[in-house]
Amino acid sequence: MPVLCIGAGVISFLACTQASSPGTTSTAGGYIVTYTANGATTGSAPTDSNEYQQGSSVTVLGNIAGMTKTNCSFSGWNTKIDGSGNGYAVGAVFVMGSTNVILYAQWAATGTPLQATGIGLVSWGGNLYILGGLDASGAYRSEVWRAAVGSNGGLGAWSREAFNLPQGLAFASCVAFGNMVYVIGGRNSGGLVNTIYFTMINSDGSLGFTSGWATNARTLPVARSGAAPLVYEGRIFIFGGETATGTTSSIIDAGIWNDHELGQWYAATNSLPSAGKGYAAANYDGAFWVIGGDVNVAYTASPDVNGLPGSWTSSGLAGGAALFPALASTADGLVMFGGSDSNSTSYAQTRVYNGSAWALSTAIATFGPHCAVVAGTLFAPGTVEGSTAPTIQTRAIATLRADTPRVSPGNGVMKTGSSPIVVAYPGDTIQYTTATYGTTPADPETGAAWNTASPPTIANPTTYAFRAFHSGAQPSEIVYASYHTLSSSMFMLLQDTLYPNTSVTTYTPYSLTETYSNGSSTPVSSVWYQIIVSTASTVSLGWADSSTNPASYSAVIRLSLFEDVGCSTPVQETNGSEVYQLSSTTTGSAIATANLGPGTYYLLVESTNSGTGGSFGLLVQ
Repeated sequence: MPVLCIGAGVISFLACTQASSPGTTSTAGGYIVTYTANGATTGSAPTDSNEYQQGSSVTVLGNIAGMTKTNCSFSGWNTKIDGSGNGYAVGAVFVMGSTNVILYAQWAATGTPLQATGIGLVSWGGNLYILGGLDASGAYRSEVWRAAVGSNGGLGAWSREAFNLPQGLAFASCVAFGNMVYVIGGRNSGGLVNTIYFTMINSDGSLGFTSGWATNARTLPVARSGAAPLVYEGRIFIFGGETATGTTSSIIDAGIWNDHELGQWYAATNSLPSAGKGYAAANYDGAFWVIGGDVNVAYTASPDVNGLPGSWTSSGLAGGAALFPALASTADGLVMFGGSDSNSTSYAQTRVYNGSAWALSTAIATFGPHCAVVAGTLFAPGTVEGSTAPTIQTRAIATLRADTPRVSPGNGVMKTGSSPIVVAYPGDTIQYTTATYGTTPADPETGAAWNTASPPTIANPTTYAFRAFHSGAQPSEIVYASYHTLSSSMFMLLQDTLYPNTSVTTYTPYSLTETYSNGSSTPVSSVWYQIIVSTASTVSLGWADSSTNPASYSAVIRLSLFEDVGCSTPVQETNGSEVYQLSSTTTGSAIATANLGPGTYYLLVESTNSGTGGSFGLLVQ
């Protein structure tokens, strides 16, 4: 398979010399590990003379025999020659299976990534990342690249990451949040996809778990590409895009679990006014903005009480059509760069919204929707495929502002005694303020410094406000994060498995009692159940207790329904509110309804007065 290498500033495809593959037959003493140079121009692959029994540990060797490859650097080993198998860093340990193992040297090209369209572009700390894309030959790329951004906004040399995406993708929705990168949907050579991949951003800026990229358990509800992503208050939003039935106006959002998986996707009540693909999205001045696309309009909506888009208003845009523009919230205003028309003709124009009107001026030609503002500079993908322009265009922001800190988890539920992870651009400082959950904290400019090495822990439901500060620049935008709390000592012992059944109309009696495997039981103040949903459906959860039927039940309860076993993300009702500590006295009713995808959900039933052993009823339809 061709490997992308770069020499003397010219990008070309070079066929690597591939060593013949040794067999995988076990030797008498065990199994062997064979290393291959995979196109090295000098030196040789190391030799491991050991024989390993199945189940024994193998430590991966380094480049100890001087392999080099022109215009490339050694980046590790992989079980597939093209880097699509299991990747291993030098010194990594794996368990020997039941066959011999072949490890191929992986070579990271140095220079500039291949010109492509539909790439993912994200930033984290002082690094910029390029993910996938569609090249001029029509091939969907899986390479991942990284370059450092200097304090003056200068872009360093590109290096190829050790781990490719699991498949070639373009027009995926890509975001960096906390210390993770997510690649959502998109399209490949077979058409639209609904897959979600994620991986860790390591302390040195490199990407990858030990085995590279992980596949999210929950996929998109339908395959979608060309959609605009946005992270807001700890949830990932996807606006519009293209599905198998055409363009869509739908908006979906998912929470980010404490284990970094994305949870259940929910459809927003207020869809975009028009279906379209190629939008760009941003949060500016506290509102959602969705701009451009094949309908070339600007939509804006304020968040409702649940942090979801409220009613949308729309306005036209000066200038030409704007499929896949780049959009960034800056200290100069909401800045929209470039885009293209339906014939892939790029526009070198900038549109700036200063809070009251749009202004049009000449600028760089870009092809988004992904862009990043790092160290006072906006970075955006270059023009469409086939262009000889650089892959990444840059533009200095007139008014410097510190980069927005990343807070993970962005909201949800945290165990008491734990702390959120807060990351800023290297050298920036972070200040924070807090308030009781549901109220707005004071501006962090008057707050305390956030100690990343020893952060304060959460004890009660709290809303945080964070700002980053950089010498010579305005403070960053404020980032809010709100957390419910669960006791760190709470232990989940499932008492029953419940299945939605619309034919059942009577409540099943339960009690605040834990039953153990030896048959004994004890009265408690809270109990856990799991609800298994086999197909996507609207699920109604009803409860009855002493407050609604005192003749039949003795407990007064509240309910919380979580998407994950870590209890970090409550289920979202059809009205957008969370199924968290609901009671008939707080909701005015004793039923909650949610649109749920296939999976297992976790129901916590708690006494509201710390009583133990009381009775109640549940109904799951």
